[in-house]
Amino acid sequence: MSPSTIDPSILSHVVAPTGAVLQPLQQPLGDRVPEDLARKAVHQAQTALGLVRPPPAARPLISVRGEPPPRVVLGFGLGCDSSAILARWLSEPLSRDFALNELAVVTAMTGQEWPATRLLVDIGNPG
Repeated sequence: MSPSTIDPSILSHVVAPTGAVLQPLQQPLGDRVPEDLARKAVHQAQTALGLVRPPPAARPLISVRGEPPPRVVLGFGLGCDSSAILARWLSEPLSRDFALNELAVVTAMTGQEWPATRLLVDIGNPG
């Protein structure tokens, strides 16, 4: 249904999930509906469309990796700071208070990196 064919009377009130009609909206496009009611309505619509699925069962990280979770996580953003930290941790064991097998490095290449950055990061990549 195009916006020009929507019956304006539909926009003049809000019906609660229980079927009760709530107070009329004075300005249908400007009045706010209570947030809890809006969230319930969105959830009901998503459920009806099959967009809501139960979350997957959480499994302990040890069952996924077969070893304990990392003690230290470094966000490697490919910039100067995180590159310097990672290089130092890899080359100077005394600069860290953890073993390398306790370190997880998280990064993502979006395709927006400088060509030189990609080249420098890919040097150690055999693929």
